[in-house]
Amino acid sequence: MLNGNELHELCSSGSDASCDYYIMGSAEGLSLMNLIASEAAKNIKQTICMPNGVTNRRLIDTVKKYIQDNPKKRNQPASGLVFLALTDAFPCRK
Repeated sequence: MLNGNELHELCSSGSDASCDYYIMGSAEGLSLMNLIASEAAKNIKQTICMPNGVTNRRLIDTVKKYIQDNPKKRNQPASGLVFLALTDAFPCRK
């Protein structure tokens, strides 16, 4: 499993395609998780509410900036950092 340091290195090494696809795949998984949870149990609240039309580029840039700005969290799993970045950037309204 990739950690945040490894993802940061991947994203900083000029290997943009691998970095971008990792982030997009994680974001797709989180989006699917939200959909399944909200359909399976109506009382489960979504944690990430991406606006309609949000681009892959915006998601990628959001995650890259979060990882860059939070070096102390980079020892955590990379997929968890994608979750934290998107939750921070696209919180659901209460």
